[in-house]
Formats: sequence, structure tokens, C-alpha cells
Amino acid sequence: MKKSSLLKNFLNKNLNKKTIDKSNSTSNNHIFLVSPDGIKKEVFFLDGCQFTICGENNIIEIYEPIGLFLGTKIFINGCNNTKTIIKQQCCLRGCYIDFFNGNNQKLIIGEKTHCGGLIIKMHENSSINIGSHCMFSENIVIWGADGHAMYDIESKKVLNFPPKELVIGEHFWIGYGCTIYKNGGLAKNSILAGSSVLTKKIEEENSAVAGNPAKIVKRNINWSSDSVEFFERSLHQGEVDSL
Repeated sequence: MKKSSLLKNFLNKNLNKKTIDKSNSTSNNHIFLVSPDGIKKEVFFLDGCQFTICGENNIIEIYEPIGLFLGTKIFINGCNNTKTIIKQQCCLRGCYIDFFNGNNQKLIIGEKTHCGGLIIKMHENSSINIGSHCMFSENIVIWGADGHAMYDIESKKVLNFPPKELVIGEHFWIGYGCTIYKNGGLAKNSILAGSSVLTKKIEEENSAVAGNPAKIVKRNINWSSDSVEFFERSLHQGEVDSL
């Protein structure tokens, strides 16, 4: 490893430790590694991940065995009682998770989920639940809430509260450049085509979804992380299991 990289890692670790040490002493913020048997060990840094925590009673739990964290940032700005759960063997590359303007937000990322360049915006009291064995491409944004109020002129009644939970089911594939808004959601074994804008829940499993606004364009499908050539070769050799 180059000297510049070693120095950067050293500074990131000590900056995180100094920030979180100070925060823990007054605000009860914690980062835990959770072993396979459920034992929690507090840590102050994680290779490949930068933490910034400002608020009270914020908990981050990362389950072992750890997958890969590379260029990922978790930013909690003035929020309280948030909880982030990242299950075992996840791969988060260049991801940005932003908790802002609210309390009690909750984010779950299921095991063996792979994300590259994903942005998650946890505004207000939003909750996002991402299933296991999922795959994100790059330049994807998920909004748990709108971030600003829309209200009726006469009654001043707020019209855009975040939903109880935005759910993305197990084993889905989201293509490059997609945006998922607060009322969106995907059922398991689904595909969201590149550049799609999802504004509602898709509750039908094994669906291909595309467009702006996104809708079902094909049913009775599934997908594999294998290349087309490798998948076909495995299929002919009888090595493909049904999911």
C-alpha cells in the first residue's frame, strides 16, 4: 500500500475515534460489531468506512463476518435515536448514507447485498428495509422521505408524511441511475431497469419494472448475478438451481 493511503487510513481511524469518543461520553452514540452468536463489541472505526455522528442515542450495528467496505460514509447530522443495521457479508463501495432532519429513523441492509455508489437519504422519521442477496448498480438514490413539507394552503395540513416503511424485498437487481422515492417498494426476485423512477410499491414478485414512473413491463422472470454466457453454459450443464 502506498504511503499516502496508509496515512489516509491512519487519519480516518483516529479522526473517527476522536469524534466518536467525544460523542459517546455525552450522547450515547455507539458503533458495534455483532458476532455470529450475537455478542456486541464496540468499535471506533472500520476500514473503508467513515462515520460522522452528531446527535444522541444513535446506534450502528455491523454484523460479522464483515464483507467489504470501500469509500463508504455514514453521516448522522443532528438526529436522535437512529438505528443502522448492516448484515453480514455486505459489499458497500462508494456508498453514502445520510441521516438528516428527524429522529427515530431506521435502516436495515440485508446480508450479502452488494451496493456500488448507492445514496440513501434518511430524512424525517423514515424507515428503509433492504432485503438480502440484492444487487445495486451505480448512481442510485433512495429517498426515505421528501425532506421538505408540502401542505394544503387553507388548512396548513401536511400532505407528504413519509410512509411507515419503504421495503425492497430479497434478491432484487436495480440498474444504473435509478431513483426510488418514499412511496416506492419492490417485491422479491424483481428487477428495476436502469434510469427508472419508482414512485409506488410494486408488490408482484418476479417482475421486471421500468420507466418514469416505473411500472411492470414483464412478469414471471428472475435474474442471476452470472453473466449471460456463464448462465447459459451452467443451464445446459444442469447446474442452475431455481430460486
